[in-house]
Amino acid sequence: MKLIYNYIMPKIFLLLFFCFFSKNIFAITAGEIIEGYKNTGTRDSVLIYMNGAGDATMWSSVYSKIHFKQELFCRPGDLRLDGEGYYQILKEEYFRNIQEHKDMSSNHLLIKAMIRKWPCE
Repeated sequence: MKLIYNYIMPKIFLLLFFCFFSKNIFAITAGEIIEGYKNTGTRDSVLIYMNGAGDATMWSSVYSKIHFKQELFCRPGDLRLDGEGYYQILKEEYFRNIQEHKDMSSNHLLIKAMIRKWPCE
């Protein structure tokens, strides 16, 4: 138990500090996603990333509905997406304005795309 508090916890704290206070330490831009998808050597990694990012975005909307009584977007209830589906949504939004979206966080652009695609009434 002493090992956890003296050795592991400071390392976890340091990691969390960098995650929360470092600008864009883990951010992948939309432009990087588009370029990564074009490369057949990195396409699978992009699709895995997009699957996780898309699912996280969906859960963010659910969280917003539960805690704030307002969803971020209102997707069709029977719709199921995978990494390819999320990528296509991001790509469509990306090409609406490449200059604005090229350096935007891919997660931010995905949320923006879903809000445009499935607005709540």
